Formats: sequence, C-alpha cells, structure tokens
Amino acid sequence: MELSYSQNLEDYHLSIAFAGQTTGTYVDIGAGHPIADNVSFWFYERGWRGVVVEPQAKLAALYARLRPRDIAVAGLIGRECGETDFHVVDRLHGLSTAMEGIAQTAQAFGVDYQTISTPMTTLAKLCETHELVTIDFLKIDVEGAEGDVLFGGDWERFRPKVVVAEAVAPMTSEPSWQDWEPFLIAQRYRFVLFDTLNRFYVAEEHPEIMDRFPTERAPWHAVRHL
Repeated sequence: MELSYSQNLEDYHLSIAFAGQTTGTYVDIGAGHPIADNVSFWFYERGWRGVVVEPQAKLAALYARLRPRDIAVAGLIGRECGETDFHVVDRLHGLSTAMEGIAQTAQAFGVDYQTISTPMTTLAKLCETHELVTIDFLKIDVEGAEGDVLFGGDWERFRPKVVVAEAVAPMTSEPSWQDWEPFLIAQRYRFVLFDTLNRFYVAEEHPEIMDRFPTERAPWHAVRHL
C-alpha cells in the first residue's frame, strides 16, 4: 500500500488481511465522504465494490459520481426498520449521529446540529435487499450506535469475513465495546486487533484471514496518508 485514505490505518490493516485478493465485496456503514477518511476507498480503487450506507444526503450523493460501481444507500442502519431522528452536526459531518447526547457534546466545538427524520433499516434487511451472498468485510462507524447495527444483523445467513467497528466513545478514548462485543463473540467471531479506535474481528470459519491479520497497530509512518 502506498497511500492510506482512512483515519487510523484501517484500510492498511485490512489490506494485510486480504493480501493477494484482487476482487471483493464490502459493506461500509457510516461511510462518510467517498474518499477522505474513508475505509473502503482503497479497495474500490483496486476493483472491489460494495454497499455503502451514509445518512447525510449530500455525502451519499457523491458516491454516484466518484464511486459509480458501489450501491449507495442514504439512511441509517439500526435494530429495526422505520424512521428515527438523526442529528446532523454543522460542518463537522463526522460527528453527526443518531445519539442526541453525542450531538449535544459536539457543541463544545462551537457547532450546532439539526435534527431530521431519517429512514432506517436493519443490517439483515440491507444484506437481503442487495443479495449479499459473500461479504469480505463489514465496517461500522456510526458515532455511538455500533451496537444497534450489530444487533440488527442475521449472523447465520450473512457472515462478513471481517468486522471492523469503532470501539471508543466519540470525542473520547473511553471504551464503548463492552455493550456489543459479547454479542459478536457469541456469533462466532474472534477478536484480533484493537488499533486505539476500532476493534477488528474475524469469523472463526476463516482461519486463513486470522493468520494474516496483524495483532498490533502498524506504525503511523508505515504508509503515506491522505
């Protein structure tokens, strides 16, 4: 890898786990901008494709222009289908969230937020709708609602080979994975790496990926950064 696009070397760590694989499928929940701070773009550049979910309409609309092979879904992923409030943080789009308490905390940075009603579906329904038979990696970055995404999956029918989920509370370094990690472990996933921001898990039926996965975060200067 010459250039990492992601915030914290996530794409680099995944590239090691999938070394030598020329095509693949990802599901990127809370995808954000199609390129900047994006975990899946490095793979898109190399011929992969997938489903990207981003509730902020202006960001979701960029995918048709910049990543036309991907399926872009403008909405939220949660425990159930319907509609729910989404809190859009002004200017700092990465802090927009379904958790109003987090949006309120963002006001400390001198920004306000607007609340809009946003369609929501489950991870299981998303996979079913788009007929995702094979998923190489699932990435989740939804500002505090990672557990809701995971709890809405059908882990017998749709089994990503790798799951990477943001695992600290937004704007802090406080652990937040204790609420959902036991559930994921119970679905036969094994923890392999904590990169100080995210936790990575591999489905136990893919020991070959587990063997390739780094067990420690790579040095920051292992790659160039966007």
